[in-house]
Amino acid sequence: MSKKITIGVTDLSFHHIAASLVTNTLQEMGFEVERIYSTHEENFKKLKEGTTDMLASAWLPSSHGGYKAEVEKTVPLIELGLHYEPYALWGVPDYVPAEIVSEISDLLKPEVVKNMNSDIQGINPGAGITRFSIKMMYEYGLSEAGYKFNTGSEKDCFSAFKKAVANKEWVIVPLAAIFALQIQNSRIKRT
Repeated sequence: MSKKITIGVTDLSFHHIAASLVTNTLQEMGFEVERIYSTHEENFKKLKEGTTDMLASAWLPSSHGGYKAEVEKTVPLIELGLHYEPYALWGVPDYVPAEIVSEISDLLKPEVVKNMNSDIQGINPGAGITRFSIKMMYEYGLSEAGYKFNTGSEKDCFSAFKKAVANKEWVIVPLAAIFALQIQNSRIKRT
């Protein structure tokens, strides 16, 4: 009889991919694997409660370090390895001239404010990219320039970007390094 492991998976595409790889490895080792899909915060709550045995992936320490620290107040955790080194950035479509927009501070240029869609569609509130984006909005004074950051689902984020690109609108998309693989031809960097 095989041993069963329940994996908490953050319900975003790139975490699904990591969970598939971890699941395949565990199954090859003879484990029966069940995956439970939840938000970032809910996954760590389930880990703390013992509903799940492990998380397939987490961005530590930056994005999910606070959630991990909360769990470790009552449950000892072990980090098993690094799948990839995540980082957060924002992107714009490649048709937005690089000489006009290549870093966050460029978003404050009058010609950019005039042409850029002021709604920035993100993913769920507990995601690291969301927290980093909200911090960037504050640090760069983007709200005062008329930009708005909206939370939503991964589908909301991708759909808003695809719609804007189809209409050749200037738009900002919050990305994580792995998202950048899914939304190609976008660029912007934080300075």
